[in-house]
Amino acid sequence: MGKITPQNIGMTDGELDINIKALHDKVVIKKAEVFHERILDGGIVVPIKSEINHRLTKGTIVSIGEKAMKDLEGLEVGDTVLYDHLSAFHDTHPIVVVNSENIICAVED
Repeated sequence: MGKITPQNIGMTDGELDINIKALHDKVVIKKAEVFHERILDGGIVVPIKSEINHRLTKGTIVSIGEKAMKDLEGLEVGDTVLYDHLSAFHDTHPIVVVNSENIICAVED
């Protein structure tokens, strides 16, 4: 298990043992899927950011800033959403911080 630092909010195994409060138009999301790396044949690890494709990623809202609550009326903590992972303000596993405008839609279970 790694140490949590300001640069690495969560642990690679998906643990999160600190409280995070989103500010202003930011939304804190816990990733539902791990897309931060891919292992190619031969064991070469490629960070997903090196890929050019545009992908929506699913996650659960952990915290919503005040302005984001107004922008995303109807969404609340615990809702599942799709977001544009390429526009993340801060991205570390299992947490990503995005601007409210990068939340694409809510996902019904």
